[in-house]
This record gives sequence, structure tokens and C-alpha cells, in this order.
Amino acid sequence: MPAQPFTLPAGFCGFKIRVAFLGNQYSKVLKSANGTEITLTTGATRISSTNRNTGKTITPNVSGPGKTTVYPDGSALLALKGHSGLFLPPDLTQ
Repeated sequence: MPAQPFTLPAGFCGFKIRVAFLGNQYSKVLKSANGTEITLTTGATRISSTNRNTGKTITPNVSGPGKTTVYPDGSALLALKGHSGLFLPPDLTQ
């Protein structure tokens, strides 16, 4: 199930980006007794990213699959395979 569209602020790359998920991606959430939560994601999807200043749009394939593990202490592990989409703020890309 695709997430709701959202807009990334200009701080990510100098201009606002409207992001929409297209396709049929499915997630299964597994919870363990110790509080660890694992989300498995698969299925065909694309991310439509539109420059809010120019209207130019790119729509790459981000079908994955992926696995996200969130531990009880709040730390997380992301395992992405194939084509995946990930948005990181500039301070985490240096």
C-alpha cells in the first residue's frame, strides 16, 4: 500500500520536491516478544519526484525488496536490495 504524497523541504537539495508513491507495494509487520519490529516490503512501485519550481518530474523504479528492523532501544537496521528509494537530509550524506 503506497504512502501518502508529501513534500520534501528545500533544505534537502535547494528546492521543494513533491513525492508520490505509485504502484502496489506490500508490507508485512512482524513483532517479537522482546519488542523488535520487522517490516518486510515487496511489490512493484515507483516514486514520482517533482521539482515544485520547474514542474520537472522523475519516476524511478524503487521496487526493492526491503527489510526494516526497529529494535526496542529505537535503533534501526535497513536492508535494501534491488532498486530502492531513500531520502536522507544533507547532513547525513556527507
